[in-house]
Amino acid sequence: LAQARRDPKRPFPMTTVKILVVGPGKSGKSTIANFLADPASQPSKVYRPTQGVRILEFETKVPKVKAQFKVELWDVSGDRQYEGCWPAIARTAHGAVLVLNADDMASDADAELWLKTFIKGAGIRVSQTAVLVNKCMYLAQAAPDVALPKCLEKAPATRTNLTEDPDALRSALDVMLEAAYKAAKETSDREESSILS
Repeated sequence: LAQARRDPKRPFPMTTVKILVVGPGKSGKSTIANFLADPASQPSKVYRPTQGVRILEFETKVPKVKAQFKVELWDVSGDRQYEGCWPAIARTAHGAVLVLNADDMASDADAELWLKTFIKGAGIRVSQTAVLVNKCMYLAQAAPDVALPKCLEKAPATRTNLTEDPDALRSALDVMLEAAYKAAKETSDREESSILS
């Protein structure tokens, strides 16, 4: 059997943070996932629906976390045909990005489904969640902003437009990543302590 090699600069395994990117179809989830994984990526003007789930992996560091950590970004399809898989996808998540289309806001029932399945269902705290009201590039004509669904009225939401203000998006994601990192580190430390005792 081959033995895993350890990087001498990293004597301990890097903490892995699982982040879900969820919301209705045509809200810009994949564009935001691509930006988070690679800030140099260019947003597409063509809508391409995600089939099931797409997982991107990358290493990152956010301003208030001194350590670099690994992110598993689960870009989940908004198509309800995959709803049977959603609870399994949500398992072991440390954070979530709920993306809503600013030009076609989800209904209260739809928003409640996303909250119940992915955020509450995975035990993710509000601090580990970013609610993004996103302006999508691929829509031919922009509609006026509409109100958040009632179940999200008290949630800290950030209006985003990747082409006009990527820094606002990055700031909202950094806050969520910091809280998700802390949750992942706590879980990892607990598991390590239970193994050692």
